[in-house]
Amino acid sequence: MKKLFISFSAIILMAFSCEDKTSVEPFNGNILRVKSGQSFGMCMGKCYNELIVENNAVILKQIERKERGGETETTEHSDDSRLHLIKSDLNGFRKEKFVNLKEVYGCPDCADGGSEWLEVQFSDGTVKKVTFEYGDSVEGFEKIISSLRTHRLSLMEKYR
Repeated sequence: MKKLFISFSAIILMAFSCEDKTSVEPFNGNILRVKSGQSFGMCMGKCYNELIVENNAVILKQIERKERGGETETTEHSDDSRLHLIKSDLNGFRKEKFVNLKEVYGCPDCADGGSEWLEVQFSDGTVKKVTFEYGDSVEGFEKIISSLRTHRLSLMEKYR
């Protein structure tokens, strides 16, 4: 019993003493993570696509529905070759202006017109997500929305 207690204690100690290697480092000043996505609610196939930019990674997350009401399959593809371009487009990102935007513009995904979003997580813990109609933009953030959309669509084509 004593050996079992010592073994269990050692396992617990190791579990709580390990470093978190998944921490996210800020880039472009105070941005930790950027997500730009699109979704169509009444769609079959890869109808949810999200570009995630963090640390030194660019990831395309896709969720595919094969039948109505059926289960979904999630896949992720990494393509870090776009990282420097995206980070460059984020130069001068205006946090103060972004966090003061409304959460929703227009009627995203109404009548399955689709929706898009831009979500930014900052190093101070602030997370802001702005959702808008597919193909539209948000005043003051047209350049970054267009850039992220272009990268997302390019990766979607590559991994269809």
